[in-house]
Amino acid sequence: MTRLSPLRLACLAAVLPAVFAAASASPLTLEIRDFVELPITGKLDGKGQTDGMLARVNALREEPGGANRLFVHDLNGPLYILDKASKKLSVYLDFNGREGHTGLFHRFAYETGYANGLVSVQFDPDYRRNGRFYTVHIEDPSVAAPNVPDNANVPGLDVRGYYHWSLYDNFEWQEGFTPRFGLYRVDYTTYERTPTLGAQVLGEIAAARALPNALRERYGGKGLMTREPGVRDNTRTCLGLE
Repeated sequence: MTRLSPLRLACLAAVLPAVFAAASASPLTLEIRDFVELPITGKLDGKGQTDGMLARVNALREEPGGANRLFVHDLNGPLYILDKASKKLSVYLDFNGREGHTGLFHRFAYETGYANGLVSVQFDPDYRRNGRFYTVHIEDPSVAAPNVPDNANVPGLDVRGYYHWSLYDNFEWQEGFTPRFGLYRVDYTTYERTPTLGAQVLGEIAAARALPNALRERYGGKGLMTREPGVRDNTRTCLGLE
């Protein structure tokens, strides 16, 4: 049974010049109505900073191009699609794969801080043609779990793409300048930037537009790879199953 929270989304639109004109002629009444109720993703008896919230909806965005749908994302993991006419709500993707959840990312971090979890969703400027949109979420690297997305429950989702954070070493809110994970190492005294081995590897992958066996054997590592022309499917090999 799906429990619904008392959290409500309401929409209000007004054109300021019209408001001022109407105010001078007659009293203006603004009416706000409940729009939709969302599923509970927190805990009814939660006592923490975030789990005490029944849901943590961060934003809703209208699908570009005059579509009749809204994209609504919850910091706790779900990305919903809402039909504006029928008010039907469906989970499009769930990013939360932690602790028994069936989402995409097993290191998904959402339990601490108001900016943790599924932080943002943004449509590509050419979305109506290419269907692309982008998301930002937070992960906890200390969690003993794979760092690659798991599409076992969404088999149609292609998870072969790779994006590295970040280009340069930078300041992290909780750990300052201590972490070093940039593709370019930054000398914080002279601000000189030096490419790392990671920059070289990612550059070769980008140039080849694939992750062929030769690169894997040279640098190590496992993961889904783009099939090379004339070579049999090597997925089982790269996963260590053969």
